[in-house]
Amino acid sequence: MGKRKALSRVNAKAPVRPRVEHAAGVSTLGSLWALHGPADDPNSLRYLELSIDGAPLKELFARDCVTPFGWGTIPSQMAALDALLMLVPGELPGGRVSLHVCHVCGDAGCGAVAALVEQRSGLVVWRDFGVDDPNFGQVDRRGFEDLGPFYFEANAYRRALEEVRRVVRTGR
Repeated sequence: MGKRKALSRVNAKAPVRPRVEHAAGVSTLGSLWALHGPADDPNSLRYLELSIDGAPLKELFARDCVTPFGWGTIPSQMAALDALLMLVPGELPGGRVSLHVCHVCGDAGCGAVAALVEQRSGLVVWRDFGVDDPNFGQVDRRGFEDLGPFYFEANAYRRALEEVRRVVRTGR
């Protein structure tokens, strides 16, 4: 299991970021409940955030987006999980997979933070991060050039996402 050496926040205002590296080269995927908005605001969105080596994706991306998990329709959440598990092709052009979507509607058309998700020799790889605009078939990689790739041991990766699936089904 890799140790986090350096994590960077990615946003459109600061396109140059230090490379995220892991001592062992293999990261750990996890999940945790998070809020989009102030904790004291009843309209804040509670969602299930993914994490890499304990760091929430929202800290890596620093964009006004959330994962599609823990809110929205069950079928849309299951479809997103199936894409991350590579059971179906990614929903975006080029087979890219949404990691964070619009916090209001969940639609990738508002601009989704996405990556290519691939399996190689017992590892799952997340690479080529960017903001996808499926309306125009374009990927804006500015600010994401030095993020990843992230490597996950395939069995641990599947277990982590099956736990997310269990939480989505049960609500806890």
